Amino acid sequence: MNKTENINEAPWPEGQGFRAESSKASMKKEHSEASLPTGAKGDKASSPKYRMRIKFSRIGEAGNMTHLQQMKEVREGFSSSGVPVFKANNKRASLKISFGPAISMGYESLCEFADIYLTELTKENDIKAIFDKMKVPGINFVSAKRIPLLFPSLESSVNAVEYEVRGEFSEDFSQDKINQALSKSELIFEKIKNGKSVKKINFRPLIIKMEYCREKSLVVLVLKIKPGFNIKPENTVSIIAGNSARITGILKKELYWINSGGEFEVF
Repeated sequence: MNKTENINEAPWPEGQGFRAESSKASMKKEHSEASLPTGAKGDKASSPKYRMRIKFSRIGEAGNMTHLQQMKEVREGFSSSGVPVFKANNKRASLKISFGPAISMGYESLCEFADIYLTELTKENDIKAIFDKMKVPGINFVSAKRIPLLFPSLESSVNAVEYEVRGEFSEDFSQDKINQALSKSELIFEKIKNGKSVKKINFRPLIIKMEYCREKSLVVLVLKIKPGFNIKPENTVSIIAGNSARITGILKKELYWINSGGEFEVF
């Protein structure tokens, strides 16, 4: 028997020195550094010294990538650049770059993030130049800023995501219908795997905001992130709008975090 799993129902707020090297050691070091890929310049440091948070978008063709393909594309871009990204001193190590929450294939996004760990400071224009040369069209640089080296990870910092869900909806679908659904304490989504029900989730506590724009035929949806209990935006909209709804596109617009006052702010 399947058991409905509920998540936290708490209401969301509105609104160090130096030693001389022998000539042999020095020659060995020079040979080793000459063998490093361009993008790993300066990565003989024992640890990264700086961290930059990069924001980028994926539109059009780029939206058809999986999250792993997107990560690979960004890593390859930095590997072939002169930006001094940190890399541990072992053969299997890769450039130290961490990414934000996974994005599904087929989603476009205005708010993808990557944290780049550096051995030396670099200019924003140098970062932008990497994105301008990406092989996949539609991956576009938005911004770069320096953040503390020991800041919390991207994955652990994001508390909610805003989406635009475009589609074709029936005439009887309205904001009133959404409000009626949101007035309930439970909205159940049944996860199916290999034709069998594996979990039932009450996703009502995940919905922070849901607004329908009939003129643009889209739903603005803000969903709280709760590991193990998440629901995709298309499933949320389809359940509330009805089976006749046909989802035609999804855009991830913003990420949010909770500030010390308990309010959520744009990431």
